[in-house]
Amino acid sequence: MPHLPYGPPNVRLIRPKRLPQALRDAGVALVEQKLSNSTVKDLVSISDDEWQIACRRFNATQRLSQHRGRLQARVDSIAKMFGVTERTVRRWLSIYRKNPDIVALLPKSRGQRVGTRRLAPSIERLLNDVIDSWAAKAEHLPVAWIREEFKRCARSGQVMPSRRAIDARLRDRGLDSLGRQRFVLKSNAADVLTPRSRKALEIVQMDHTLVDIMVVDEVLRQSVGRPWITVAFDIATRVVLGFALRLEPPSATSVGSALAMACLPKEQWLKERHLDLIWTPFGVPELVHVDNGKEFHSLALTRGCERHGISLEYRPPGRPQYGGHIERYLGTLMRRIHGLPGTTFSNPTKRGKFKSEAHATMTMGELERWIGLEIAGNYHQNVHRGVHAIPAQLWDRSVRRAPPAKLDRMKENSHVRSKYELIVGTSHRRNLSVPWCLLYRYAQNRAHCALLRVSDPISIFGWQIGDF
Repeated sequence: MPHLPYGPPNVRLIRPKRLPQALRDAGVALVEQKLSNSTVKDLVSISDDEWQIACRRFNATQRLSQHRGRLQARVDSIAKMFGVTERTVRRWLSIYRKNPDIVALLPKSRGQRVGTRRLAPSIERLLNDVIDSWAAKAEHLPVAWIREEFKRCARSGQVMPSRRAIDARLRDRGLDSLGRQRFVLKSNAADVLTPRSRKALEIVQMDHTLVDIMVVDEVLRQSVGRPWITVAFDIATRVVLGFALRLEPPSATSVGSALAMACLPKEQWLKERHLDLIWTPFGVPELVHVDNGKEFHSLALTRGCERHGISLEYRPPGRPQYGGHIERYLGTLMRRIHGLPGTTFSNPTKRGKFKSEAHATMTMGELERWIGLEIAGNYHQNVHRGVHAIPAQLWDRSVRRAPPAKLDRMKENSHVRSKYELIVGTSHRRNLSVPWCLLYRYAQNRAHCALLRVSDPISIFGWQIGDF
């Protein structure tokens, strides 16, 4: 029997994990009750005014307790001195006799005490376990991952903790800096004139970004680099209308592919990728808001938009705040991608010694499928903190008032057909997701390349993609 440094002799030691769950819950509840009624408080957190008041109360109550004889006259004088009732002075005396401590006589603030927890012990323990897993991850996951993991691990009937409750636990454990975002100083309000809209498809923003993840090829499962993503985003309803994932840098082709996906229904796209989801937003935008990249100034895009009645508007140079909606969403998407294997994080400092290429496991097709699942299954179905509403519901209400315009002519092409002819030694066909004529490294040796060429010319927004 192990010797205990405390308690009565001949007491058997039982580890808490071996106790029944009900007994452990009762013990945790008893400890929390004792802590809620205790006078434990950080002396540094007490203000000077509160400390002076507590000292005056302590000195007066101490003299009152040492007084011999009747206390009524002394109680009356102390009550007049502090401007309180006789009942309050007698309550101070009762507190002093039970616990002669200055902290016990501090003024009590209204509302809950600092550190009070209202979650059930079982929920509190599960939340702590999820936070431990979140903090131990090598990838810097967003705080929203904690809510999703808690929802996955929680039993039926357990209440989901709010974001404020999670932030409070992170502050208590000193982990709030892991999920804290950087905020920059805001410029003059007159200069921050972002586009505004209340109608779906009235203003659609488009932009590119280099995805923070390394992808691998489908044959040798070796890293082939970081892909680019082009996104079409409706600023009125905050829905994603379409995207294009490509290995080559942004071009007029990637812009046209994303815009074509935005204009067409997504049922066939989802079916081809075996995604049992609902992605309803589609239609012809009235205005496309873009930056000053050369791919947005191409003649093919300009004439293609004119052909379908789409207006093009460019941001003023040096004013990135004009594209704040799409920039904010791309940042949100990248934070979600930081939880995937092979992530490169947002900068080398956060990446540290994490070897992204060694952890890379996702192909272009798998990443495209994951992004579709993230957009239609997660982002569109959760409350957007900027508009305090669910984007999918905002879209449904908006198009119910004003149905979007559709492109009947583009349905004949059924999106961007991805038939290519792969030439490596002998000719054979293979479906790939790179709609452009390019040299693609398909073998282990970087000197060996495969030539892709489009087998069927396709007309998208005014330009022709023919044989290489």
